[in-house]
Amino acid sequence: MADAQNISLEAPDDTISGLLAVQEARLLPLPDSEAVPLPGAAGSWYVLAAERGTVWVSAGARSAPLEFPRAAAIAGDSAATLFPRGEAALLLLRVCGDAANRLLQGGGLFFPLGGGPVREAFRALAAETEPVPAPLASAAAYRLLSRLYGTGRDSAGDGPPAPRAVADAMALMQRDFAFLDGPGDVAARLELSQEYLTRIFRKCAGVTPGKYLNRLRVEHAKLLLRQEGRTVAFVSDACGFSSGNYFARVFRQFTGMSPGEYVRANRGEAVPPEDLPGALYVL
Repeated sequence: MADAQNISLEAPDDTISGLLAVQEARLLPLPDSEAVPLPGAAGSWYVLAAERGTVWVSAGARSAPLEFPRAAAIAGDSAATLFPRGEAALLLLRVCGDAANRLLQGGGLFFPLGGGPVREAFRALAAETEPVPAPLASAAAYRLLSRLYGTGRDSAGDGPPAPRAVADAMALMQRDFAFLDGPGDVAARLELSQEYLTRIFRKCAGVTPGKYLNRLRVEHAKLLLRQEGRTVAFVSDACGFSSGNYFARVFRQFTGMSPGEYVRANRGEAVPPEDLPGALYVL
């Protein structure tokens, strides 16, 4: 079973709390077949996704399984209970503020394609120096809620499922992002044309498979770059990038800085110079 993880978050000021704040971010292993009530949290929203296994979510008169790629959003003042089935682990983010109320209020309990965005948001927070600054956490939450809002909602919990090909592509990229040769490889493994996969993936997830894959790689790269002894060249290769130059270009697109700048800002150690023999650094 996955180990529990509780991300340390900086306390937000009144302005951020009023707009959008992350109050809690946790990875929770759940005991098999034991009911787990969600603690009451008036004024907040729980955003949930299964990291592993299946968890039935019961809120009011609605009950449905929460498994990848589905996510759920539950008002904190609702009486909600989790029922894991087998070995399961849950990603939980608790948010509050006007933006959360506007993006989630009146919508459905379940988001058929929300699991991927929840995982990415959690890993983005886990990649930052703790305690995670409140403005950064707020920005990650806004990206997450905006993507949930755009993926469509299933208020009854029994609406049409997301296209199987999109769910399979997400699961494959989540698992094997470091070993894939790009979206063409994803399509080939699923025995689909790349054009078809790109079209339905963009329609359902709001991004192309290539951007989704690169986002996964960059978030993992941020975790590795913060570790002592990890060179930029090693991280580029470990995350599946075809070259150091391409890694640096994609990393800057997602973070606004080069891998070397990220290392200096988050680890405080020097990066080998660009002209070091055999190095692939782009500083």
